[in-house]
Amino acid sequence: MARHRKRKSVIFENIITTISANFINLQPDEIDNEINRALRTISQATRVERSCVVVFSGDADAAQGDIRPAVCTHAWSAPEIVTQNRPLDTVAATTWPWLQARIARGEIVNVPLVSALPAEAEVERRVCRAQSIQSFVVIPMTYRGDVVGYLKFDALRTQKTWSDHTVALLKTVGEIFVNALEHKRAQEALRLANLTLEARVRARTQEIERRQRVAEGLRDILAALNSDRPIGEILDYLVAQACALLDSSACVLYRVNQEEQQILIEASFGLPEAFLSIKSLPLHAWHFLGHGEPGGMNFDRQPYAISDVDASPIAAAVQDSTLEPAVRDWCRAAVKHYCALLTVPLVIKEEFYGNLGFYYNDDRQFSEEDIRLGMSFGNQAALAIENARLRVQAEQAAILQERSRLARDLHDSVTQLLYSLTLLVEAGRRLARSGDWARVDEALARLSQISQQAFKEMRLLVYELRPLALKRAGLVRALQQRLDTVERRAGIEATLTVDGNVELPARLEEELYHIAQEALNNALKHAAASTITVYILADERRIALEIHDDGKGLELSAASGEGGIGLSSMRERAEKLGGALTITSVPGQGTTVNVTVNL
Repeated sequence: MARHRKRKSVIFENIITTISANFINLQPDEIDNEINRALRTISQATRVERSCVVVFSGDADAAQGDIRPAVCTHAWSAPEIVTQNRPLDTVAATTWPWLQARIARGEIVNVPLVSALPAEAEVERRVCRAQSIQSFVVIPMTYRGDVVGYLKFDALRTQKTWSDHTVALLKTVGEIFVNALEHKRAQEALRLANLTLEARVRARTQEIERRQRVAEGLRDILAALNSDRPIGEILDYLVAQACALLDSSACVLYRVNQEEQQILIEASFGLPEAFLSIKSLPLHAWHFLGHGEPGGMNFDRQPYAISDVDASPIAAAVQDSTLEPAVRDWCRAAVKHYCALLTVPLVIKEEFYGNLGFYYNDDRQFSEEDIRLGMSFGNQAALAIENARLRVQAEQAAILQERSRLARDLHDSVTQLLYSLTLLVEAGRRLARSGDWARVDEALARLSQISQQAFKEMRLLVYELRPLALKRAGLVRALQQRLDTVERRAGIEATLTVDGNVELPARLEEELYHIAQEALNNALKHAAASTITVYILADERRIALEIHDDGKGLELSAASGEGGIGLSSMRERAEKLGGALTITSVPGQGTTVNVTVNL
């Protein structure tokens, strides 16, 4: 008999050794199947009909006395007693107070005969009888000094006695299981941490990409704001960009006209056809559009978010028969097509202008980042509108200034020449009546000179009314166009010569052009020149511009003292460029203007 027991012990030891080897290098997803297989093997080897692994859930500090919530994670039952099984979670219920207390203390509970349980285990005795359990053994599983669960083996058909050696081997099995389960838990935690980290990295990457797109979009918008495009085009571009960068389905720019008590739709992008026929709404519809409460001159200037359009005043407005049809149509379309919206105020110089509205097809919870970004686009829209206003004002001021200049030039030159022509004609008529034909001939010659000068100055004024070709064509072509259009048509022989490659910054080209233009104007108006030569010399270090005419010349001392005929203006422009201006002129021998600028 002893030899038989020893043989069975050796066989069981070999089984445990095999089980231990099987758990080496297991992948986390293989552990559960291997535990179930091991339970079956051990149960069959020890001739028990049911076994299970129970793991405590929750923190030990959350336990009620010795009772801790637990879950049965693995179980095996002999086929013939399946119908006798009870829900496995009953092993951890409060119906096992005596057993739970001993497990909590890490005690092995070996019960060869249920009927021999002590009086304080009466609850356990009744449960075992109800489940036909005759004998059982419970092996606590510990990890790093803490009881984390237990193994339980039930004998249902016959009584069963577990030797100390068998119990020790079962304790080894418990250690194998708990280490495997902790390994699985750690791997699952690591996998979850990796997934969480990947999700955070992905979210952060998306946030960085979004911010980069926003930065690029705002840069493009600033470029559009600084362009000469009409305000309508700029606002259309802005709402399209805002729609894309805030991931909205549509974007609308509203303007409040308090004088006319109207809400005007100034720009939109992405709106369905149902909205497009509505160009304005009454001001009292502001609240029903989801933009907060109107307050006369003190509109609510805060962002306003609606995460559920169906539960908002927009949905209620659809059924309000007291509202205008246009308001109900707009709200009906909004409820049909959109689930959420965000509006941000447009404020220009402390004056409430309107709102920028973002509409979304799906439900959306708006983050602080969404609202900040929306406010940024609201500020950009307000800046675009203000820039447009300033541009219109500047254009109007420039028009008035140009009108004043033309009126002054006409009075100072052409008007006086025409007045002189009128006087000469009257004098010629009187001389003709008196028969003084010699003096009539002199009057006609003078008349011809004055009319030619008037013709030249009218050519110059007409040229100055045309758009400046400098920005479009560059310095050389702009000067060539000037000579062709004014000097040559006035009968002056004009020549432009260029030596070198003239590629200059726009500011330098503009200042040089104005210096040349002033010199040409002086030659045309005052010098009575028949020939004008413009010469440009350019290399890597400097550029020189020279304008020479063969006219009457001038007394430089007198001209400088008066500060007239544009000489001071030319000098100021040359000094601004860090260049040098020289003027050479001899009465009766013409004038040369030379400006040199180091590059």
